[in-house]
Amino acid sequence: MAEEIESKRMGWEELSRTPEFATLTKKQQLFMCTYISNGYNEISAIRTAYNCKNDNSAKVMSYPLLRNFNICLVLSIHFGSDQREAFLARLQRDIAKGNISDSLLRAYTLYAEVRGWHGYGNAKPRSTSEKIEAQVEPEKKSEPNSFDLSGFER
Repeated sequence: MAEEIESKRMGWEELSRTPEFATLTKKQQLFMCTYISNGYNEISAIRTAYNCKNDNSAKVMSYPLLRNFNICLVLSIHFGSDQREAFLARLQRDIAKGNISDSLLRAYTLYAEVRGWHGYGNAKPRSTSEKIEAQVEPEKKSEPNSFDLSGFER
């Protein structure tokens, strides 16, 4: 079973030739190579790639680094995960946290379009401001009363 899981994993040499790996900074690339080759010890990998004073500093730095969009994408490739599922999980996490700005929404949309991950039907994502405007009902104009009230007396 463990051998089967290992066989799905892409080695760091092959991973380093992917376009996703090329999007990482030099330090992130060094971190990834060290992280994969040392058996996923993030403290050691961070201390190798970054100038951390101690293990505690490296541990603190590991939280945002291992949640970085590009790092997560490269790790999903390494582990043989579906990249689209990893992307959607990240998008869902950002939506749940309320971290979606107009620029981030455009970036997510562009990334999905470039990857060929089209939405359902012809629906196109709207900007945050368009969503807010769509949620606010326009004021209804008062129209003359069309009911015949002549049969009613006060």
